Amino acid sequence: MKEDEFKNIFIPYHPKLYRIAFRFVQDSDVASDMVQEVYIKLWSQRNKLGSIKNPEAYSVTCLRNLCLDHLKKTKKEISFEQLSDKKAIEEVQDWSDETKVIQKILETLPEQQRTAFWLKHWEEYSNEEIEEQLGMSAINLRVSLSRARKTIKEQFLKWRKG
Repeated sequence: MKEDEFKNIFIPYHPKLYRIAFRFVQDSDVASDMVQEVYIKLWSQRNKLGSIKNPEAYSVTCLRNLCLDHLKKTKKEISFEQLSDKKAIEEVQDWSDETKVIQKILETLPEQQRTAFWLKHWEEYSNEEIEEQLGMSAINLRVSLSRARKTIKEQFLKWRKG
């Protein structure tokens, strides 16, 4: 992929990528760094990008993975058992907010469920787009989304009762 083609395809995603990164890290400087790192990674893979069917979804997935890695390095890990203990959550800086708890629950989901849930409910991709991106059948996608929603609901209710 040539430089002009890369710019035409990937640069328009910058505002969206920044918003996603900011939702994860809650820091504008870090979010900007995450987006820049994604562009560096994409550029280094430019020879392979021509075969990507959905470059936007690919970019978002790369960014999400990078942000999750960053959060794992910078945040204290919380186990499933601790999610039911509201006090343990509140002791961890920046995790007392319900949205942060849901994000942490999402991190505990299996990769396929987490990605499918993220693409469906945060990025608002259609089921067909998610199936194509993840290489899943329609039935498998519905099952993954159902299991993800069930786990999130159960763990969140446990946390609220705690």
